[in-house]
Amino acid sequence: MRPHAATLQRIVALLGLAAVLWAALHLPGPGVPQPEWVWPAFVGWCLAVPYWHYLEYRLLAPPDGAARRRFLEQQALSRTVWLGGAAVLAVSLL
Repeated sequence: MRPHAATLQRIVALLGLAAVLWAALHLPGPGVPQPEWVWPAFVGWCLAVPYWHYLEYRLLAPPDGAARRRFLEQQALSRTVWLGGAAVLAVSLL
Protein backbone atom coordinates (compact mmCIF):
# COMPACT_ATOMS: atom_id res chain seq x y z
CA MET A 1 0.00 0.00 0.00
CA ARG A 2 1.24 3.47 -0.78
CA PRO A 3 2.42 5.43 2.31
CA HIS A 4 -0.07 8.26 1.78
CA ALA A 5 -2.91 5.74 1.52
CA ALA A 6 -2.04 4.25 4.91
CA THR A 7 -1.92 7.74 6.44
CA LEU A 8 -5.27 8.64 4.90
CA GLN A 9 -6.82 5.42 6.25
CA ARG A 10 -5.52 6.18 9.75
CA ILE A 11 -6.87 9.72 9.65
CA VAL A 12 -10.31 8.57 8.48
CA ALA A 13 -10.34 5.80 11.13
CA LEU A 14 -9.53 8.32 13.88
CA LEU A 15 -12.20 10.71 12.63
CA GLY A 16 -14.71 7.86 12.58
CA LEU A 17 -13.76 6.86 16.12
CA ALA A 18 -14.15 10.45 17.26
CA ALA A 19 -17.60 10.68 15.62
CA VAL A 20 -18.77 7.43 17.21
CA LEU A 21 -17.53 8.41 20.65
CA TRP A 22 -19.02 11.89 20.39
CA ALA A 23 -22.39 10.52 19.29
CA ALA A 24 -22.41 7.83 22.00
CA LEU A 25 -21.64 10.39 24.70
CA HIS A 26 -24.28 12.85 23.49
CA LEU A 27 -27.21 10.48 23.01
CA PRO A 28 -29.83 11.04 25.72
CA GLY A 29 -31.04 8.23 27.92
CA PRO A 30 -34.16 6.12 27.45
CA GLY A 31 -37.45 8.00 27.41
CA VAL A 32 -35.85 11.33 26.51
CA PRO A 33 -36.61 12.82 23.08
CA GLN A 34 -33.72 12.58 20.64
CA PRO A 35 -31.98 15.78 19.59
CA GLU A 36 -32.44 16.95 16.01
CA TRP A 37 -28.93 15.87 14.94
CA VAL A 38 -29.58 12.13 15.42
CA TRP A 39 -31.58 11.51 12.22
CA PRO A 40 -29.12 13.35 9.93
CA ALA A 41 -26.24 11.61 11.71
CA PHE A 42 -27.91 8.24 11.20
CA VAL A 43 -28.53 8.86 7.50
CA GLY A 44 -25.02 10.25 7.02
CA TRP A 45 -23.43 7.33 8.84
CA CYS A 46 -25.43 4.77 6.87
CA LEU A 47 -24.61 6.36 3.50
CA ALA A 48 -21.17 7.99 3.80
CA VAL A 49 -19.30 5.14 5.44
CA PRO A 50 -20.20 2.45 2.87
CA TYR A 51 -19.32 4.86 0.06
CA TRP A 52 -15.98 5.51 1.75
CA HIS A 53 -15.38 1.74 1.95
CA TYR A 54 -16.10 1.45 -1.75
CA LEU A 55 -13.77 4.31 -2.67
CA GLU A 56 -11.10 2.94 -0.39
CA TYR A 57 -11.40 -0.47 -2.02
CA ARG A 58 -11.31 0.93 -5.56
CA LEU A 59 -8.55 3.50 -5.00
CA LEU A 60 -6.35 2.30 -2.15
CA ALA A 61 -6.43 -1.50 -2.14
CA PRO A 62 -3.09 -3.19 -2.83
CA PRO A 63 -3.18 -5.28 -6.02
CA ASP A 64 -2.38 -8.68 -4.50
CA GLY A 65 -0.58 -10.71 -1.88
CA ALA A 66 -0.47 -10.43 1.89
CA ALA A 67 -1.00 -6.67 1.84
CA ARG A 68 -4.29 -7.13 -0.02
CA ARG A 69 -5.47 -9.82 2.41
CA ARG A 70 -4.66 -7.54 5.35
CA PHE A 71 -6.45 -4.66 3.66
CA LEU A 72 -9.57 -6.77 3.12
CA GLU A 73 -9.45 -7.99 6.74
CA GLN A 74 -9.29 -4.38 7.91
CA GLN A 75 -12.23 -3.50 5.69
CA ALA A 76 -14.25 -6.36 7.20
CA LEU A 77 -13.42 -5.09 10.68
CA SER A 78 -14.35 -1.57 9.66
CA ARG A 79 -17.73 -2.77 8.37
CA THR A 80 -18.38 -4.42 11.73
CA VAL A 81 -17.65 -1.16 13.54
CA TRP A 82 -19.83 0.72 11.05
CA LEU A 83 -22.71 -1.71 11.62
CA GLY A 84 -22.36 -1.33 15.38
CA GLY A 85 -22.54 2.46 15.11
CA ALA A 86 -25.58 2.21 12.84
CA ALA A 87 -27.27 -0.17 15.29
CA VAL A 88 -26.68 2.19 18.23
CA LEU A 89 -28.13 5.13 16.32
CA ALA A 90 -31.08 3.04 15.07
CA VAL A 91 -31.92 1.80 18.56
CA SER A 92 -31.72 5.31 19.96
CA LEU A 93 -34.19 6.47 17.30
CA LEU A 94 -36.72 3.78 18.13
